[in-house]
Amino acid sequence: MSSNVIDAVKHMHIKRCMYPNCDSKNTIKSHALQNNGVISRLAVDNHVLMPYVQRSATYLEKNKFFRKKLKSIGKNEATTFYGFCKKHDDQLFAPIEKEEWSINKDNEFLFAYRTLCSQLKNKQETVARLKAENASSEMLKEEALPVYDLDRVKTVCDKFLTGELRKSPLSTIAWQLGKINFAYDAMYQPSYDFSGETISEGKDKINYPLFITVLPYKDHSIAFISWLAKDTPIFHDLIPTLKKLSMKERQIYLTNVALRGTDDLVISPRVENKISQDQIDLIEGGYLDVLEAQTAMAKYAAVFQTIDKLSANIMLESTSLNLFEL
Repeated sequence: MSSNVIDAVKHMHIKRCMYPNCDSKNTIKSHALQNNGVISRLAVDNHVLMPYVQRSATYLEKNKFFRKKLKSIGKNEATTFYGFCKKHDDQLFAPIEKEEWSINKDNEFLFAYRTLCSQLKNKQETVARLKAENASSEMLKEEALPVYDLDRVKTVCDKFLTGELRKSPLSTIAWQLGKINFAYDAMYQPSYDFSGETISEGKDKINYPLFITVLPYKDHSIAFISWLAKDTPIFHDLIPTLKKLSMKERQIYLTNVALRGTDDLVISPRVENKISQDQIDLIEGGYLDVLEAQTAMAKYAAVFQTIDKLSANIMLESTSLNLFEL
């Protein structure tokens, strides 16, 4: 692969506005977490800490030698993606870009929709890079599955934006939590509910995502967990159980979601000296090793009937890091 091709692959972006029926290719760097009031609130000297994915020559190499590093990032670059043209970015997200946004159904939709679009664009660009690198058909198929899952949700959400649907198609749990020194947005696809019923492989092997945003809000914090309302029965007891979690369990669950599946974790440098090396290792990808070990132990226990089967309870297993204690 020539150096010119390698450089093109490294910096490959799909620059097309994601607003329904907009064909503009003049996309700006949208923030998955708003700069005004969230990232700027966490920043010190206009910088924040983020688990940064080291650039390598190709996507395949990056996965082969995958490791994140907790690094200082300029606040104007944090959580950015080429999501929308300036017109639609300004118009659509104005209600939550204001300093004094309120908690309501419309704003809950906007937070979830922005996470959805950020994750979808990231997955689309991943597939595009793999095609450019002549990846195997098996790898392409595996990486394309989340694109289909997210596009299914976006198609429904777009109907709400265009007025075809009068009511938001998303349901949301909103948790008010204590003061925090971090924020994140994530897409999380649970495999099991809390009783061990399978979620992620229904008919046609469709995955059913949750869209999660945790951010400072006034003198405390707020967490939004959203999903496509019509998918509610498929989650079995997951949603009712999440609603009943204790404050400590909510903290553990949200911390583990952040460690498991997002590159958009933003931490204030004000607490940098409080983060131990063990905690840094978890943030930089070590939690996936812990989760793999926990899953292996759970499978072993299930075989020998120590436990009945795997379940979402694994996401309530605490580690050395609780983001809410930083």
